[in-house]
Amino acid sequence: LEEEVLKEQFDGYEILSVLPPYYYVNGRRENSIVGMLCREVRAYYTLLLVRKTYVRLITDLVEKRLRLKLAGILAAPICEAQVILSPGIRQMGCALVNIGADCTTVSVYKEDALELLRVYPVGGNAVTSDLSTLHILREDAEEIKCSQLSTVSEMKDGDYFVEIPSFIGKEPQQIRLLDLNRCVQARMKEIIANVQALVESSGVANRIDGGYIFTGGGCLIGRFNRLLKDMGINDPIQITSVNDKLFFAEPNTDEFFATPSQYASIVGAIYCATKGCLEVANTVFSPLTEQEDLEKETSKTVQQDESFDNSSVERSIEKEENKSERDDRNRKADPSPKKEERKNKFSFGKVFIDILDAASNARPEDDKE
Repeated sequence: LEEEVLKEQFDGYEILSVLPPYYYVNGRRENSIVGMLCREVRAYYTLLLVRKTYVRLITDLVEKRLRLKLAGILAAPICEAQVILSPGIRQMGCALVNIGADCTTVSVYKEDALELLRVYPVGGNAVTSDLSTLHILREDAEEIKCSQLSTVSEMKDGDYFVEIPSFIGKEPQQIRLLDLNRCVQARMKEIIANVQALVESSGVANRIDGGYIFTGGGCLIGRFNRLLKDMGINDPIQITSVNDKLFFAEPNTDEFFATPSQYASIVGAIYCATKGCLEVANTVFSPLTEQEDLEKETSKTVQQDESFDNSSVERSIEKEENKSERDDRNRKADPSPKKEERKNKFSFGKVFIDILDAASNARPEDDKE
């Protein structure tokens, strides 16, 4: 059945992966059909499709530029669900919502099967862009959004002001907190409303007993749970991990080593990567043996250098002795030439003095000094 599914063709798209199917046996839904007797069985497969252009770009980058073998391409939402959601939560049914920087991903599970996967192309960066329209630098807007603003505006916020840092040609300005929060609230309400519409379209919105599970950087804006309750989403699970086998707290504390809102995609990709990407040579290396060989080679080289130096010294001493013997014989034969040679030796200082004497003699007597 899976081979038959993989033969399907989709114009402009490529099958990224085939998720495990669920079945209807004699009209009743089952996750496994092993050992069952039936008159009719139907298998429902969920295919993850990706544009062929994206696959070609990724393949060229990895194989042609980096010269690595591409083992496969993983879908981030599927990997995140594997490390955030436990099998029990997926069996009960839930909606995993990841509000990222550039997009919001919605994954709906029921009876341990993926019922819906949609990507809404608006995320936390849209809030930052909205704030930058108030004559705020983008980096300042991002910092203010994460530290001082909230997704719910209240009238009491009108009594407070947020100082916007100055930049070239502009003086520091004060903006009411109420105005900034209203800007954030409008965009976040749009994102949540679209999430609700996507979940409703799955057909299992009333049967997801696990409720909504939110993760991603967009959930870190203040009063986020308050916004969800105002929009009819009660008792959501926010920025937490149900699968404590992968995300666990440090002993005697409530601090996570890695929270899903920060590292879910990375940890999920590592967890789901099952194929080897590199071929490793079958060679056993022994650091101790290599070190011993290096020491032996070094000592051997040093010994050769020492013998070479000793022989050179012996030869140089022998040459010096032979030269001194020749000088003694020449000195005994005729000691005068040595003195004569010393007298006739060229002296740059003597020549310079002679030139000065000649110049002084050539000077006219009536010239002033």
